[in-house]
Amino acid sequence: MSYVDAMWVHRPCGRAFLFGFLVISLAERGGLGTLTWLAIGTFVGWLAEAVSIRTRFPFGMYSYHPSNFPDELWLGGVPLFASLSFAFLSYFAFTAARTLLGRIEGRGAAVRRVPDAALDGSPRVAAACAAITVWLDLVIDPVSLLGPYWFLGDLYHYHSPALHFGVPLTNYAGWFVTCATVALLNQRVDALLARRGLGPRESFRLPFLPVLGIVACGGVFLFIVAITAHLVFSGVLPPAVPTAALLTNGLVLTVAFAALASVRLLPAASSAPVAEARSAHAAVDPFDEVGRP
Repeated sequence: MSYVDAMWVHRPCGRAFLFGFLVISLAERGGLGTLTWLAIGTFVGWLAEAVSIRTRFPFGMYSYHPSNFPDELWLGGVPLFASLSFAFLSYFAFTAARTLLGRIEGRGAAVRRVPDAALDGSPRVAAACAAITVWLDLVIDPVSLLGPYWFLGDLYHYHSPALHFGVPLTNYAGWFVTCATVALLNQRVDALLARRGLGPRESFRLPFLPVLGIVACGGVFLFIVAITAHLVFSGVLPPAVPTAALLTNGLVLTVAFAALASVRLLPAASSAPVAEARSAHAAVDPFDEVGRP
């Protein structure tokens, strides 16, 4: 079995999330925009990890266990699927940030994001993207450390005990820096391509497209919470693991993200029909002040 084949066979969740990234990004950015995000996100994620396992920066000191995964493709001591995760998680967060900070119009499956190139290329969206990926990783990393007890496997360990379920706070700072870098670099590349008429553009329409990034983030949250619940209630975890606190951590952060998205999106969705009705009325009213019979 080839390295790439092994990666996809043993990582069904990564395969599903990568497929989701490709569908959403191709719809929103087209083929070139998707390729640039995938390349930049994967390379920056790989570089950050390759540096960190040697110098502690930016995630803290940790080590992967290549001998446990001889069929995986390892590059400089980092598994390829881990580098790919930076690409798709950062994109889910980026498109979610665009929707949460921007304006949407329409309703139902026809909802759309109001184009705003200045916002899409702003540091504010890059920072929000990084913050959302950290939010995700606050749920992901504590459960990833328990890989020996589920199908992820014994993938890595930190060199010293840490505050957040064994994960050092430097890890989350590293995720913020790394994913902010991914977003900022892609914004700069997008701007350069746009000046040549090759910038990101919708290549096909998907129903509910502006909210699919938020849904994808929610899918990641729910997947990890489901794994956590399985570990907690199956009784496979050692007594030293604070199972109740671990499950609470995942549930609280997931519900908080859903609440934030709802508070932001529900008012916009409820106001859209009113705005459309007013616009339509103004366009067709035959008894206006100028043309009254």
